[in-house]
Amino acid sequence: MSGSFVSDLRRVGATLPAIIDDSNVNEIDKLSKLNFNDIYMAEDGRAFMRGLETKFKNRTPPLTGIPLGVKSEMSLLQKRVFKKGENSDSFFEDFEGMRFRVTKMPAITGTWYTLRRSLWPIPRFPILKGIPPIVSKTLGRLGRPSDGKGLILFCGETGSGKTTTACSLLQEYLLSYGDIASTIEDPVELLMEGPYGPNAHGFCFQHEVVQNNFEQAMKRALRETPRYIFFGEIRGRQEAKEALMASINGHVVISTIHAGNVKQGLDRLVSLASDNGSVELARQELSMGIKAVIHQRLLMNEDSPGKRLDMECLFIHDDDTRIRHLIAQGETRQLSYDLERQAIKINRDESPIDYDFSKTSR
Repeated sequence: MSGSFVSDLRRVGATLPAIIDDSNVNEIDKLSKLNFNDIYMAEDGRAFMRGLETKFKNRTPPLTGIPLGVKSEMSLLQKRVFKKGENSDSFFEDFEGMRFRVTKMPAITGTWYTLRRSLWPIPRFPILKGIPPIVSKTLGRLGRPSDGKGLILFCGETGSGKTTTACSLLQEYLLSYGDIASTIEDPVELLMEGPYGPNAHGFCFQHEVVQNNFEQAMKRALRETPRYIFFGEIRGRQEAKEALMASINGHVVISTIHAGNVKQGLDRLVSLASDNGSVELARQELSMGIKAVIHQRLLMNEDSPGKRLDMECLFIHDDDTRIRHLIAQGETRQLSYDLERQAIKINRDESPIDYDFSKTSR
């Protein structure tokens, strides 16, 4: 029975998504000119894409075959990936102006590789499609040296672009204000390490969590005395607790979390931070440290190729006792009023937290 089962799996594995019948896509001869999220390739030569954009838009299947025009480039990319895969299970591959995060995956039907396409170079934050100008300006303000500390949390579903948005904001802080940034990631998704800004007045150090030892990665990062700390994603108690403590203790903290909206993002962070501990303490720490929660979705552009961000925002001024009290008491359901009020102001291009931008400069 087991032999028959494995045989059936292999027959299924030999079947791949069909090539899309779209001449606009199949006539393209450069991978870099295609819009897609991932490439999956097996060492036996099989390959397909996920998230390919075609003229059929939302009717395009999530998985598609490799367009005909880029077959020759795919062959070269496969050779390079398989060669690096002999010595590493996780690495970056730069190819024809693109950057991929590559993960090797042993599977029952053979060895596969996933290639997650990164936005590279990381786009400047103010030009990310879909971010209202006043939101960009307000988030930019939160990184100023004069604005102290706090947690900026990006939430959304898997594949909503949270990491790209968060890294782009961190990049903007380093370019605009300088100083030291440290990242703690599992795994590193976008390469950011190096100097930033005029005369290299900013520098980013990146740390990858090894063998799930988050505490060790955090200790290494803190030795750099960073002003900015980026947690790749908050998934467990350690990350949640460290993010909250760092936001209270003088750092600007940027992180991401999986959640369906702003209120769920706050509740999930409390839940993770209080795992086997005090819910009240976690709520109190969050109410003290939080500066902004941004929920985002990626939507297809209606009149042009590509995607744009759709955002729900909650900004918390240092003196906003109402929002901080609601968070401390676990009354996040009552934040609907604040979310609606800030959304109206954002639509009017007015500051959601009553900053007087005319009296300050970035």
